[in-house]
Amino acid sequence: MLSDSLLVLFFGRLTGGVSTTLLFSVFEAWMISTYHEQGLHTSGLELSTVFGNMTTLSCMVAIASGNENFGKRSSEQTSLQDLKSGLSAILGDAKIMSLGITSCVFEGTMYLFIFFWSAALASARSQVGSTDDLPFGLIFSSFMCAMMTGSAIFTLQTSTKTVQSTTDMLMTVTLVVACCLSLAAMLQNEHLLFWALCLLEGCVGAYFPSMAHLKSELIEDGIRGRVYSILRFPLNVFVVVAHSLDVEGKQAPESSPSSLTQTSSGGNN
Repeated sequence: MLSDSLLVLFFGRLTGGVSTTLLFSVFEAWMISTYHEQGLHTSGLELSTVFGNMTTLSCMVAIASGNENFGKRSSEQTSLQDLKSGLSAILGDAKIMSLGITSCVFEGTMYLFIFFWSAALASARSQVGSTDDLPFGLIFSSFMCAMMTGSAIFTLQTSTKTVQSTTDMLMTVTLVVACCLSLAAMLQNEHLLFWALCLLEGCVGAYFPSMAHLKSELIEDGIRGRVYSILRFPLNVFVVVAHSLDVEGKQAPESSPSSLTQTSSGGNN
């Protein structure tokens, strides 16, 4: 991140992609496998509850870090056979394929949101002629509070923890996020845009435990790790293609100044 060399930065993103894939696949696969191996379901501990609490705790840590500051090892080995078995599991099961498509589009959009929310809010503020800086730390903490609320709603609303109830939750939050993004692309009022983004973050908080619970129910332990890793590939492609369509700064269309794909003057790069 501190280097001025483009090659070094590209290499950093390459290794960052590998580490992110491991972060979003290895730990979750290990936790689900251990949950079943230890028979923790017999103790009354629901796996979906674990996912909900995990997201809530993650949000709490993020809230604290966003305050304003003005002053057992897996024996599986990676091989071509593993890749083929993982692809066969995905392509041979329509439910897993649906989860993969949803994950690609939803999480890919979430990554784009991470890149552009600050520039979108700054652009909306500039439309009224204000030159005051946005309280980005406070805004980020507000987003994390909304995300934590979404996680809590998932825990409360899916008390039966069935595949159907979790699927309904996932479909609902996906629809709401689509609406929020549509509004964010049209809204020019800073406050309305902020609340639309907060609602989006609340849906993200419900999405992660919902998706994790469905994957734990639909994907077998023996192939879980490789399937999770394969599902990350189209997500990364989605993000790369979407970013290749970005238009920044003064090149952005003046007719939609609050668009999420327009960065403000001196915005994020």
